[in-house]
Amino acid sequence: MNVKRIIFLLFTGLVCMFWQPVSSYGAEASTKDVIIGYKDEVGKQLIVNQSKSIDNHFKSLSAFAVSINASDIEKYKGNEHITYIEENVPVTLSNSSNSINEIKNGDTLVEGETWNLRSSRFSYAWEEGATGKDVKVAVIDTGISPHKDLKVAGGVSTVDYTEKWEDDNGHGTHVAGIIGAEQNGFGVVGVAPDASIYAVKALDSHGEGDMDALLKAIEWSIQHEMDIINLSLGTEFHSDALEKIIKQAYDAGILIVGASGNGEGDGKVIYPAKYEQVIAVSALDEQFHSAPFASSGPEVEFSAPGTNIISTYLNGNYGIASGTSQASPHITGMLALLQQKLPDKNPEERRAVLTDYVQDLGETGRDSYFGFGRISYITDFTAPDEIADLKLHKTESEAFSIQWINPENEDFDKTIIYLNDSMVKEKAKAEETSYTFTELEANTPYDIAIYTEDIYGNRSKGVIQTITTKKSGLIISEKQKEPEEDQESDPEPESPVKEEKKEKENKQEQQPEKDVTPPVDEGKKDEEKQPSISIPAPVQEPPVSNEQSEHKNPAQVSENNEKQKEAKQEDSLAASGSTNKAEEVEEKESQSEQRDVSKDSNKNEQSTTAAIDEGNQDEDNDENLFMQFFSWIGGLFRSIFQSLVQVF
Repeated sequence: MNVKRIIFLLFTGLVCMFWQPVSSYGAEASTKDVIIGYKDEVGKQLIVNQSKSIDNHFKSLSAFAVSINASDIEKYKGNEHITYIEENVPVTLSNSSNSINEIKNGDTLVEGETWNLRSSRFSYAWEEGATGKDVKVAVIDTGISPHKDLKVAGGVSTVDYTEKWEDDNGHGTHVAGIIGAEQNGFGVVGVAPDASIYAVKALDSHGEGDMDALLKAIEWSIQHEMDIINLSLGTEFHSDALEKIIKQAYDAGILIVGASGNGEGDGKVIYPAKYEQVIAVSALDEQFHSAPFASSGPEVEFSAPGTNIISTYLNGNYGIASGTSQASPHITGMLALLQQKLPDKNPEERRAVLTDYVQDLGETGRDSYFGFGRISYITDFTAPDEIADLKLHKTESEAFSIQWINPENEDFDKTIIYLNDSMVKEKAKAEETSYTFTELEANTPYDIAIYTEDIYGNRSKGVIQTITTKKSGLIISEKQKEPEEDQESDPEPESPVKEEKKEKENKQEQQPEKDVTPPVDEGKKDEEKQPSISIPAPVQEPPVSNEQSEHKNPAQVSENNEKQKEAKQEDSLAASGSTNKAEEVEEKESQSEQRDVSKDSNKNEQSTTAAIDEGNQDEDNDENLFMQFFSWIGGLFRSIFQSLVQVF
């Protein structure tokens, strides 16, 4: 009974545990967040009466953002008083990885020296007085964080969890800095440093939002008469409500710039950049190639730097990021410059003029990857002439010098010198036209390249040449050095005795070997008679290194040592003027010593062989004892086993 009660209680608990979540899931599934447009008052009242909750009423769109029963969706679609009904789809950021890497040493940044600003030549607009002053730019993003390089003119939050427009993600702050970071002498500077930046927070701390929040952000921008809207965000879903409000903003005189997206493929441009009223921007890398992550398609209108872009970030710091999110604010900033520079032109005319400030890339004309081309305030893209008359002035084992003649182009600015693909020097137009490469390796080829560059940053293809340094002095190892020193230390001519011996040796080389019996002194009959030996003609052998001599047997080593002794004795006899007879006596003694060494060597070999044989015999004895031991152990175990069998 107790067991049954326990089982019943466990079952009841499990049912109660899972029933509530299942019920809530069912409730969620029965409710949908949608945006519904109405034609007339009848449609408006229908939405108000049938909705479970009303989130927003977009009067300019004649639409509501509401929650309704999922089963009612089909009813709205078939109603003549309803223009459209669509899901409140998600909206997200448009940078390549949704991440920004914080720069720890932001204080070392040099204002205006980032690659994106230099390559786009915006500083020439500033010199002309165009800085984006009094141009109102709405940055619809994650908000903008306070920063010493940014001055935010105002803003709003359209997300439902906070009324503050401060950035809790970092993306919006980064985008805002690209557009309008101030020119204050430190950190970074934006394309339009004097533009009025407005923070419109439509995405949360994760860089996520929905269509409802985006519609409210654009509506706010229209109501507050923004000049330009930057949208570094998007969605893959078409929205009737979004398209309609984009048209309203454009008709109100607002230029809208949108990121093409990071879909990594053709035909994947996201909304709202896909709409005709939006200027779709793709991303370039530092070599002006289409960034691999950038979405492409016929909607792409312009391209701009979008990789490794340094800009403002959270907590007063700086960050580096890549994406079409970083490319689009370059176009937004450029439009702000043109608005100040061309105040008499309307937004459509300024959009058309923008095509005059590009470098055509890819296919001629507009294409799916670059649009009309990459943005640049200066459109002189012609590089200066190359240097002339490049000469090798001087070369050594560890250095060489070159000279050249600079081009005569009026806009020529400097030469850039590379050594093996690494830049080593920039030389201004007024500097001397020569350079010395130092700290090189001897007898080594080096590739040098000299490029010319004009005041606009246009660089030539370069003059390339390979130069090989001279060989250094010959380095000789200690092992090989001694014989050479001996030869150099005896520059005196050979003595007559030595020359006579060489003649004898040459004759012996020409004659076949024969037995030679040394003459025996008759007065010394008690001496042991010397056996006859075969003496080959002496051969001049090359010097042998220490490593090679280690591999020779003792007899060979002894023979080499005796030859060296013989040579020294010959020099000594030559210096003292000894006779040929003394030389013959010396040869007899040398031959006798060689026979003694040979006998000793044979004895050593015989003793070594005997020792090896004795060792083998010892090993055999050990092996026999080992086998006898194991045989005894085996017999012992057999006896024990038989005894156990008898017992049991």
